[in-house]
Amino acid sequence: MGWSKRSFLVPMGDTSKRSVVEGNCLAARTCILILLILALDGCFILEQPAQSFFQYYPRFRSLCSVVKIHKVVWYMLHYGARTPKRHFAWSNSAVIHRLNRGKMRGWKKALSNHTVKHYIKNSKQKYVGTKHLKKTE
Repeated sequence: MGWSKRSFLVPMGDTSKRSVVEGNCLAARTCILILLILALDGCFILEQPAQSFFQYYPRFRSLCSVVKIHKVVWYMLHYGARTPKRHFAWSNSAVIHRLNRGKMRGWKKALSNHTVKHYIKNSKQKYVGTKHLKKTE
């Protein structure tokens, strides 16, 4: 629970804050757009980072109780990201499950070869790039 005071128990957060109210408005609009897509017999995909509380938002919960919605979890590292950040996606199509590439295995080792930690005077840490470090890093 951060500045917005959102949690799975209070997904609307602290509605005395303008930015929280604006975020809730965007969430409501997203649900309306999903309903429009469903009414037009379309397919939707909604992606959110794992830290998001959108899945607990009351309008989305209501939508999930009426329509068959598939949920998938994946890690961004599986798709070339530099971090193993976890993401969720929801869709009315079961094809969404193809995004799941399984559990994260060996990710620390895969990311650890980009830099080497050295200690210099006064026990300060210094990082030096290895041959695996990309030019853009």
